[in-house]
Amino acid sequence: MTYDTSADGVLLFGGAGGSNRTWTLTNGNWTELYPTASPAPRARASMAYDNVTGQALLFGGETGSTDRNDTWTFSGGAWTEIPTRTAPSPRYGAALTYDARAGYFLLFGGLEGKTFLNDTWKYENGQWTNLTDTLSGSPPARFAASLAYDPLNGTAVLFGGVGISPVDHRNQTLADTWVFSGGAWKELHPHRRPPPRWFADLSTDPSVGGLLLFGGLGGGSTRNDTWAYGNGTWSQLSPPRSPPARFLAGTAYDPTSGTVVLFGGLSSNRPHVPILGDTWTFRDGTWVALRPYTTDLVKFSEFGLPLKTRWSVEVAGKVHYTRAPALSLYLTNGTYNFTVSAPGYVPTPAQGDFFTIGGGVEHHPIHFTTGSGVPLASRSSLSGQGLAGAARHRPLGSRNLRIALQQPSGHDGVMVR
Repeated sequence: MTYDTSADGVLLFGGAGGSNRTWTLTNGNWTELYPTASPAPRARASMAYDNVTGQALLFGGETGSTDRNDTWTFSGGAWTEIPTRTAPSPRYGAALTYDARAGYFLLFGGLEGKTFLNDTWKYENGQWTNLTDTLSGSPPARFAASLAYDPLNGTAVLFGGVGISPVDHRNQTLADTWVFSGGAWKELHPHRRPPPRWFADLSTDPSVGGLLLFGGLGGGSTRNDTWAYGNGTWSQLSPPRSPPARFLAGTAYDPTSGTVVLFGGLSSNRPHVPILGDTWTFRDGTWVALRPYTTDLVKFSEFGLPLKTRWSVEVAGKVHYTRAPALSLYLTNGTYNFTVSAPGYVPTPAQGDFFTIGGGVEHHPIHFTTGSGVPLASRSSLSGQGLAGAARHRPLGSRNLRIALQQPSGHDGVMVR
């Protein structure tokens, strides 16, 4: 996400669910754009914005299980694919920002297949150049790090991510701070720093003296703490209210309103958690929700029952009956237990728990077998009508969420910094 001068607002592309939709946020309202050409659907791509040329740059990401290394720019409401002589290898979760002092985009690391990367590239005048061999030092290999340009100090700042421990060679969540200036990386050793995390959001924010960091995933749980960075020092802020914990959200600084905008993300790394669709702004030490999200859409879909079979889900002491392939509930924020039942059949899972934090969609597929454990014939094998019914069991995609919330779908991709 970025401030797009042509739209006089914040620009958002892609994200969860294989989206390739383009949105702008202007005066607190999301509007979908329909450019003639668009990059392929993807998540965890890298984006940044050049305020000199007025272009946003998109690189890489993943589409399903395929890593990408295509390069696109967005300007004047249009996407353009850039043919380059060379480019970084296919990857996702790379760190990218525009280095205004150097006058080029700076990219570091990422994940290619199962390989953590530590190469440094610049993008300038429509071409990629590998800087790795020209550097005397470099941060260790990692992906999902946070990178943003600090205009008050004229440096690009890299924080955290996931890398490989030199001790036991296992994945390690990082909390180191590096700056890139004058074509060189330098590690800083501040006395205080945020705890280790990855896919946290880091954005320019002159009001805090440099950069603003929020959330991320670390220690097995998501975070919702807010930190400021300036002059090589980290300090934790204590806003009166904060967005719910998340990682893989997007953030961008809007110079027109003087606010940092935060959108979407994932509330947890466990299965079936809501993909968030809420929007927050930060200004003068305070987080403000763009809209008061107080409910989630929770959907249960059954697989395996004969058509028109009655089944039920009990949530919070109330039993909900249906003969349809899916049951949808709108629930206020909270933690819930559920129990599934269909006489004569065995559901998997038969019970469980989930939590809602507002503005998301949560999906629970339920698979039924006979009492002997033999799977039932799927509806797709019974008739054409059954095939359509099976299609309805897919988790809600981004278009469904847009209709429900009248805003972009839940986001776990990127916003331009």
